[in-house]
Amino acid sequence: MKLLNSSLLITYVIFTVLSLSGCFDEPNGESYKPDYDIFLSVEEVSCLSASLRLTVLGDSAGLKEYSITRNNVEICRDSLYGNDTLIIDAGLEVNSSYSYRAYILTGNTVIDSSDEVLVHTLSTTSHDFVWEIDTLGGNPSTLHDVAIIDENDIWAVGDIRAAGGPYNAAHWNGEKWELIKIPVDDFGSIGTYPLRTICAFSKDEIYFNAGAALVKWDGNSFSQEAFFMASIDDPYYGPINSMWGNSIRDFYSVGDKGYIVHYNGTTWKRMNSGTDIDLRDISGIGEHVFVVGRNYSGENIVIELRNGQWETLFQPDYPKEKITAVDVYDEIVYFITDSGILKYNPKKNQSSFDEVLGIKNWLYRYIDVQNINDIFLLSGDGRTLHFNGVSWHESKQIDLPDIVFYLGNLGFKNDLVIAVGSLSHGGAIIAKGRRY
Repeated sequence: MKLLNSSLLITYVIFTVLSLSGCFDEPNGESYKPDYDIFLSVEEVSCLSASLRLTVLGDSAGLKEYSITRNNVEICRDSLYGNDTLIIDAGLEVNSSYSYRAYILTGNTVIDSSDEVLVHTLSTTSHDFVWEIDTLGGNPSTLHDVAIIDENDIWAVGDIRAAGGPYNAAHWNGEKWELIKIPVDDFGSIGTYPLRTICAFSKDEIYFNAGAALVKWDGNSFSQEAFFMASIDDPYYGPINSMWGNSIRDFYSVGDKGYIVHYNGTTWKRMNSGTDIDLRDISGIGEHVFVVGRNYSGENIVIELRNGQWETLFQPDYPKEKITAVDVYDEIVYFITDSGILKYNPKKNQSSFDEVLGIKNWLYRYIDVQNINDIFLLSGDGRTLHFNGVSWHESKQIDLPDIVFYLGNLGFKNDLVIAVGSLSHGGAIIAKGRRY
């Protein structure tokens, strides 16, 4: 897979600590002093690093020498071609404060400087989760998706075979799991058909999908909202696998055979995805939306919504590489690959790659990003990986015989993580991890 090239100059800082004392000279009042506007801004702060953007306007045709100081000590000196550059200061401590300033120089003479910029690095999050596992129904029950409203309001959907059933959902009320029959339309026939995915905007605005039928929960009752098949033999329809939206006025559903439909708050419209690969995961921020597709044969694709049209962002070379899932936090898109995490900033067309030890041996299919220092991954057989801002930690606490998450999903909110799936010779399972 070819990473996207950056359109901006990135300067990686090598920390040679130089004292400011005697390093800079005061400008000579009789010499030429260019008219600069110098801005230093913070782009991203993690546990151990800060990304700073230096922008210099005025007299932009000339080559400029600049210096960056941290806590009044020079950490970087280089030449600036053009108007801006990105400086990554990667030698910081966790949960610590720093001040930065930029200078434009001629030799050791300061021509101009920026205002001071303050940075406080993030704390690490805890790797310690305590897990408990609930089993619902008997064979061949399974759960496909989960949505966490809060710790006392959790929905899981799928196909649950239990007495009085079948059921297609379970709801956690803070004390127990309640089995629920959600009515689903199938060409005019209402029944408790298995549910494939769920999308929750609030406790009173939750959407359930059975593949073709979309059902809404408004906090009091269920209603049939849409049906995506034009006919029983609709050649374009692919069962819906995942849903995501900024709101119900900008809501996407994606499924098999490259199927995508969009809702603008009034009408549903089918979109041309440009592929017939099965689309399995979707996430986005604002107008930037990303979908990961993969077939059981191994074909793999990532498509991006650009100016209202779906375009291929990249298509990995199978079997050498795979992309299995996507999530978006802030302005960064996170993709799980078979060897690590690919991070992509669509607004700046920048990408980076973090290799993750252990990820290649166990196919991780699900990702949930709460913050840049709080990322959770789940594999198909119950292994988990958590990133706390500094390190990845693998846990096998729910890697138990017969547990299958290949058709399940993952939810992560605050200090609660929920994984749903099935037992290969038993019922549906809900693995609930709580961080204390």
